[in-house]
Amino acid sequence: MSITKIASSSLFPLLALLALTPVAEAGVTVRVTVNGTVVGNQINPPPLGSAVVGDAATMTFELDSDVFANSPNFPTRGYEIDQSSFELVLGAATIGLQSPFPAGQTPYFVIRNDDPAVDGFFVSTNLDNPFGVPLDQTGVFGQFIDSFSVTYGGSTLSSLGLLGALGTYDFTGLTVFNFTIDDGPFNPLIIDFVSLTIECAPAPVNYCTAGVSANGCQALLSATGVASASAASGFNLIASGVEGSKDGLFFFAANGRQANTWGNGTSLQCVVPPVFRASLLSGAGTPGGCDGSFSDDLNARWTAKPAQNPGVGALVQAQLWYRDPQNTSNQTTSLSDGIEFTVCP
Repeated sequence: MSITKIASSSLFPLLALLALTPVAEAGVTVRVTVNGTVVGNQINPPPLGSAVVGDAATMTFELDSDVFANSPNFPTRGYEIDQSSFELVLGAATIGLQSPFPAGQTPYFVIRNDDPAVDGFFVSTNLDNPFGVPLDQTGVFGQFIDSFSVTYGGSTLSSLGLLGALGTYDFTGLTVFNFTIDDGPFNPLIIDFVSLTIECAPAPVNYCTAGVSANGCQALLSATGVASASAASGFNLIASGVEGSKDGLFFFAANGRQANTWGNGTSLQCVVPPVFRASLLSGAGTPGGCDGSFSDDLNARWTAKPAQNPGVGALVQAQLWYRDPQNTSNQTTSLSDGIEFTVCP
């Protein structure tokens, strides 16, 4: 198994370019995805009954790396599952957790480390044992239970930390697995386990409204890769639809969103100052056209300038500023929309 550790002030007068204090490490949203294949189903009522042998099976849910409970009995730690994020997809069928969830119970994704000489993961309402979690469909003996657990050799994990467990796990080193839908003591739906992935970085979210340039362009942001507090490269902010052949730069902060009118035109200042600004970039594209674009690797910038690194768990907002000489209502410059993303380890 390959376990991939995931983990010129004159140009820019509108914002105070003051140094940010790096944000202290905070909870990071982590997504868990379990993949498998249906190998048997004796459930009749839908939605679970619609799954057939050969259907792909995918269980996904999200966790906060700071929301957990340690077992007082075993070397296990349960991270609380965000109930609204839980989905079990079996072919065309999709089902969530029991709603409302049973009072006094909590769904956990549990990490085992040297317990006593094995590592692994399971879903359960119990920190010590893989009892599974109730689904939102009733069987003969009560709620159907989603039971999942995998056991690996004791050198697979280094700790009970969720961020230290980022990676992809398959059959390599696997000693035991169970992936079933249970009805009381029976296992009427059986799934063959394929892989489990624990990953940081929820998708970046666009917000705010891009300004309209003198030639009717609206610069829109996107991102590729994973924003990381430790990686030397690999997270690119990208702006497209920019005025052609104009210079610009990205700026960013971890102070929250805003949408304040800037100048007398349509641009909005979407990032709360004080901010950091990246390097000035030379614009490509056709003068008068909307085919300009920019790209800048923030991971590389944070590596070169550690004082600008927002830190693990920071929720960062970014925006593009660029020259727009004919747009006199907006101080001869324009702004893109905003984009917000989480910094991973």
